[in-house]
Amino acid sequence: MIKRELTIDNQNLKYDIGIGRIKINYKDSLKSENLNDDEKSNLDLFFSKLDFLEHKFAGSTVQIIKDKYLINEDHLFIACYHVLKTFISKRNILNKKNLELLLYLSTNRQIKNGIEAFGIDSRELFGNELIYCIITPKNNLFQIKENLLKEFDGIEVDFEINYQNINNYKDIMEYFQINDAQIDVIINSREDIQSKKLIDLKIKYGALFELICEKMALLSLEKS
Repeated sequence: MIKRELTIDNQNLKYDIGIGRIKINYKDSLKSENLNDDEKSNLDLFFSKLDFLEHKFAGSTVQIIKDKYLINEDHLFIACYHVLKTFISKRNILNKKNLELLLYLSTNRQIKNGIEAFGIDSRELFGNELIYCIITPKNNLFQIKENLLKEFDGIEVDFEINYQNINNYKDIMEYFQINDAQIDVIINSREDIQSKKLIDLKIKYGALFELICEKMALLSLEKS
């Protein structure tokens, strides 16, 4: 698990954020609940377990996402920052922080888009490695993580997001509706990059991440 401490600007509020990768043994979870193996039962159980954890650890936020359009770990941490800030200022769009997180990850006000891009459906529940995110104002991050693993009969696996291949880059660009001209503007504005003779994929990923961060910031401003 990667842990960071977050302090909200101009607020005496501190939060611990933990992210990592989990492999869920979901069929055993279904058997233990005596549920039928159908899509609605699977998803109902999944969401009820998230709700249970948030109620057990009051003030915490727990979410599990797929990472197809997650560009790097900072994408997730910055989305968490915006979620906390909007709830503190009471400018949130949704009533639940874990759903608001999907909005910021997707940089879109429509929860349908956030769920489609980052949410979990029945196809992701069996044998897939997914990303978990925990936000808590208390010193109980590791306790919540252990309970998360227990509830989903899961194991923590090596954390990897930064794939950085051309297909992943193009998929993320297309999803966030970012074009080459926008990437070029960012690159051309950076003197340290302009001095390089070859603009490699790592530099393009950096520019793409900067544009995604701008979209998250704009989403926050749209709600003022």
